[in-house]
Amino acid sequence: MKQPICIVICSLLCLAAPAAEPAPGEPDPVARELAGIRSSLDRLTAALEEVRVSRRADLLLRRIERREVRLATLEARLRSARGSLDGEQEQLAQIEIYRHQVESEIREARERGEPDPRGEADLMMQQIDVQETTVKDRIQRLETGIRDLEDQIAEGREAIKDLDVRLEEVLALMDESD
Repeated sequence: MKQPICIVICSLLCLAAPAAEPAPGEPDPVARELAGIRSSLDRLTAALEEVRVSRRADLLLRRIERREVRLATLEARLRSARGSLDGEQEQLAQIEIYRHQVESEIREARERGEPDPRGEADLMMQQIDVQETTVKDRIQRLETGIRDLEDQIAEGREAIKDLDVRLEEVLALMDESD
């Protein structure tokens, strides 16, 4: 009994297959549906690509902003260091002026024949030497720090330029998709 039922089902399927085929000149409904799905997928892919490019542009903008904030901080530190250096150099100049005054006073006192029984002149000159050495050390540290800050600032500006170029490339991609 199973065999006749199978024969009937196969016969019906064979007859039904030609009925499912579209008439000549009429597009295949499955092909139309697939074409619609493909078109939807293409639009979805394009929209996702726009989102990806937009997110990349946003990320680059945030990176640029962070670098600019860091750069502004470094520039403020550089201005402060240069101001400190100017102050230290002024102090060194004042020490030099004071040294010349003390040396002149010592020389004049000796020329007048005034004795220096307690060694005050030598003590004063030692104090001046210590102050001068201390200030020169601070100047040297400040100059080194300034060079480091200048290098960091140059690197930061270069990094911003590189990010700017990359951002321009991404924006060009966005313009192309419009």
